[in-house]
Amino acid sequence: MFHIGVLFGDTRVSADEADWADERVTVEVNGEATGEGLTSYVMGRDPIAGVVWLANELIAYGYHLEAGDVVITGTVVTPPPVGPGDSARLVFSTLGTVDLMVAGGTE
Repeated sequence: MFHIGVLFGDTRVSADEADWADERVTVEVNGEATGEGLTSYVMGRDPIAGVVWLANELIAYGYHLEAGDVVITGTVVTPPPVGPGDSARLVFSTLGTVDLMVAGGTE
């Protein structure tokens, strides 16, 4: 399974506050580096260009994006496996840091 959810933080930035083509993210699981990538890895370009493509493509089928819609453009690293009790940290070059702790399972 690739994704089972999406984590949203409290911090928001406007589109002009980040270099979307060169935003770098590093990933650690339990304090060990597991991956690093650039946002340009998504569709081989600036992810904003991917959203623009999507918006235009939807119009061709009679659909459209609306204000507030969430568009997930893809991942810049292969997601490492995490399980009960694991912690993960994603550090973005300008967007900030996301920390995640996976709750312990029940037996």
